Amino acid sequence: THSAGPGRRGIRKPFSVTINGKDAQMFCDDVYRKSNGMFDYIGDWHSHLGCSSAYSGTDVEAMIGMASSTHCPIRHPISLIYGRYSGEFSVYVLEDGGWFRHLPVLILKSVPGVPVFT
Repeated sequence: THSAGPGRRGIRKPFSVTINGKDAQMFCDDVYRKSNGMFDYIGDWHSHLGCSSAYSGTDVEAMIGMASSTHCPIRHPISLIYGRYSGEFSVYVLEDGGWFRHLPVLILKSVPGVPVFT
């Protein structure tokens, strides 16, 4: 429902991004507070410029770092990766021991009872 950029001190490069942890935490805290606890961090999403939506070693390292942070509200965060040229999505969950497990993805054009915003 919400997404944040890399933060004021984050670093954007053509093939990578480094997130500023303090800014990301402030963003998540603000969303949590404004939603009265209804919305909270569950993981990240990003795109890979190549054809693959498979995770990289960098993806695993980033999620292990997030999960081990004292500020992360969940033990097993997820990562959604979009392969820009293939158009495919993959979703992974970080499990104990630093393993990524692939989760099935079902893309819905609409959900009964939920308004569609265009």
